[in-house]
Amino acid sequence: MRRRYTPEHLRLGSLVHTLTGVTPKDIILDDAITLIVPEHAAGRVIGKQATHLKRLEKTLGKQVRIIEYHEDPAQFIRNALFPLKVDVRLEAAAGQAGSDQGAGTGAGPRIIITAPDHQTRATIIGRERKRQLFLEELLRRYFSIPSIRVQ
Repeated sequence: MRRRYTPEHLRLGSLVHTLTGVTPKDIILDDAITLIVPEHAAGRVIGKQATHLKRLEKTLGKQVRIIEYHEDPAQFIRNALFPLKVDVRLEAAAGQAGSDQGAGTGAGPRIIITAPDHQTRATIIGRERKRQLFLEELLRRYFSIPSIRVQ
């Protein structure tokens, strides 16, 4: 799947690189700005005492989220959910479409997220499933994994 970058994406990428020295792998624009950065680069983007992050947020006027990219889908989701402590595992294709929470098809691998308590589970899912849908979009974008199940 090809991604289309607008001039705003390019401007933001250039700004992030100028302020932090890190070139983001991807930029997702919605109500907040999500930066997908290379492994072990989140600290450089945040800066000492979050100076780079605060400057970015002040300049852009929006909340900035930082997610470290990882080749393993389970670790990538752990990075996206940080600082929440959850168990994330990749489940092979199973024909249990009825047990899915969400719009998963049941055909293909999926990510199973096990939360330690109800509050964490609610945080992962988000109001009107907004955060869960965002995580599913990330998985489709990078790994072709169609669904997430939160337990």
